[in-house]
Amino acid sequence: MTNDGILAIWHDVGEEIGDDYERWYFQEHLPERVGVPGFVAGRRYEAVAGAPRFLTYYEGESPQIFVSKPYLDRLNDPTPWSTSVLRHFRDTNRTICRRTWDAGTIRGAWGTAIRVNRDDGEGGATADTVAALRTLGRAWADDWWTLRVEIWTREEVPPPAKTAEAELRTAPDRYIEAAVFGHFAREKDARTAAEARVAGGETGIYRLLCELRGD
Repeated sequence: MTNDGILAIWHDVGEEIGDDYERWYFQEHLPERVGVPGFVAGRRYEAVAGAPRFLTYYEGESPQIFVSKPYLDRLNDPTPWSTSVLRHFRDTNRTICRRTWDAGTIRGAWGTAIRVNRDDGEGGATADTVAALRTLGRAWADDWWTLRVEIWTREEVPPPAKTAEAELRTAPDRYIEAAVFGHFAREKDARTAAEARVAGGETGIYRLLCELRGD
């Protein structure tokens, strides 16, 4: 499997920042991130059900791209605009993953994610829970109206020291153990998929805001 690195980021943002957050994301942050060597694409979503409000996931050539020197240099030298905006991030859940299974090739305008969080970054989902996500993903893929399904599993990469950007956020980042993400053309299909339950899983339904692919 190529381009199997996934950096999955869920977060809220304080309302006091207003439109500056949106302008920063579209005009600076997303192009900056996708411009890092080894980044393939970035897709940004907003929740219509579930929390936190926003989900962005980046595709990389491998999970190691997200601990590479060019990326860490960027994280440790935030722009003035990033420094201002990141202070307003809330409930950040950020995990380096490997895409361990996928089916389908079309990425739709709607997404459903079911994630299993780690317990304060220490405990972990049971093997049975992670297996349940994989089983669900395969069941989604059997439905014709599911365009694509991806399984993301937390990757054991050497953790970098806490970065300057992480220090700007108001609380330590949380992590996931694994997630299943389904792509759909219609909201009703994303909502149907979200009716499935996985023990310990948190479900969100998302509409796509934008996508940027690297050169």
